[in-house]
Amino acid sequence: MTDAYIGINGLLFHGIDWGGIGRPMLLLHGLASNARFWDLAAPYLTHHFYTLALDQRGHGASAKPDQGYDFPSIAEDVRRLR
Repeated sequence: MTDAYIGINGLLFHGIDWGGIGRPMLLLHGLASNARFWDLAAPYLTHHFYTLALDQRGHGASAKPDQGYDFPSIAEDVRRLR
């Protein structure tokens, strides 16, 4: 497990890189949560997937801009994650 930071859409996002093998799997938390939500499940997923959990816009250690909390903006953040 490694903390990672990536710039997306001009904002700094925090993620947790759990590593693992296989196809990548991006874990997204729900409202009022953060990437640590996946602490118990992620280690099991690494047996079959390369696993990354993301603090979404305005959550956890990611940027907290004044705007952009609509679904299209949040979906665009995830789309641009590479």
